[in-house]
Amino acid sequence: MDIARPEMKQRKHQRKRIVIGVSLLSFIAVVGGVVALNSSHPSVRRADIVIDTVRQGEFVRSVRGPGKLVSSQMRWVVAKTDASIERLLVRPGANVSADTDIIEMTNPEVMDRLLVATAEHAAAQGDHAALQARLQGELLQLKSELSSTEGERDSLQVEEQAARRALEKGVLAEVEYKKIAIKLRQYEQALGIARERVAQSASSIGSQLTASRARVQQLESTAQLRQAEADGLRVKAGMEGVVQQITVEEGQRVASGVNIARIARPGELIAELRIPESQAADLAAGQSATLEIGRTNVPGKVRRVNPAVEKGTILVEVDLAGALPSGTRAEQSVDGVITTDRIAGTLFVNRPVNIHPGSTNPIYRLSGNGAASRVEVRFGKDSVNEVQVLDGLKQGDQIVLSDMSEFSDSNEVSIQ
Repeated sequence: MDIARPEMKQRKHQRKRIVIGVSLLSFIAVVGGVVALNSSHPSVRRADIVIDTVRQGEFVRSVRGPGKLVSSQMRWVVAKTDASIERLLVRPGANVSADTDIIEMTNPEVMDRLLVATAEHAAAQGDHAALQARLQGELLQLKSELSSTEGERDSLQVEEQAARRALEKGVLAEVEYKKIAIKLRQYEQALGIARERVAQSASSIGSQLTASRARVQQLESTAQLRQAEADGLRVKAGMEGVVQQITVEEGQRVASGVNIARIARPGELIAELRIPESQAADLAAGQSATLEIGRTNVPGKVRRVNPAVEKGTILVEVDLAGALPSGTRAEQSVDGVITTDRIAGTLFVNRPVNIHPGSTNPIYRLSGNGAASRVEVRFGKDSVNEVQVLDGLKQGDQIVLSDMSEFSDSNEVSIQ
């Protein structure tokens, strides 16, 4: 039978204690190393940061902006006179023709001015007709007097000729002949004066009637203007299309020249994008664009860049070159990306947080030891989501895109 040996049992316990001790020391050493590492470099979880790889190739620069679809054929309807909105005759979405009344306005002063102008024009027309009749009558009277004088002169001419023959035959005294000759000369002078009076009267008639006619035309123009103001109280669409917007309400007072409605012709749509002023320096007509309409991307081309800045943005009109999704309509919201430049054979990367294009910025670049080291990188031009790399990185380098400002005091960060 086996006999228990106390010394062997004791040695087994000693070996067990040694193994446990060595394992404990190893664990303490590992924990100590980790603590030491963490105490020398801050750490960040890889799942908490975004990392991207530097690429080389064609760098496409683009800008992005929100916007909406509008009709390419659109007009604003403006108030032609100061007035109050009496009735809205149509609502947005209504189909209208050019002559459709869309808004009814009131202004008693406009109607009063029309009545006064119409009355003054009618009175001026009457005065002109009376003046013309009077002047024509005076001219006819002068012509009648001229005709009578001519008749008397002709009669005296016959009498003078007969008296001369009688004088030559000695049957008429010379004194009697001279009386007849003097009377003939008097009538010839009277005839000349009568002719001059007729000519002066005819000339005066022309100038007086011209002045009177000018006054009539002036008052007629005023009456037409007042009539146009009165007609403007019934606002017409001015073009065939769909009412897109009415900017006034019943009872509201509006001034002349104010936009009160917008009419658009259905069919061809364009996009109006609002691009931030800081990104608009390189925008130009003819640049390609992509419009996100719902879930569909539609190609387009810039047709016009408005030079004016409004609320920090530039208005850009884009023609649509592709088929639109079913149900697309005016005023629908869109997002657009416009390609402004293409740079071949350059380094670029997704844009890190808190960097400034065209300047040098600190970036954390990943190394092979599970850490990221801070390096100075010079960036060039930027795009919507990417930025050009000019110096400090090479193709294939991986960098941290996330905000690392909390580690600004450390040149190296451990990535777990």
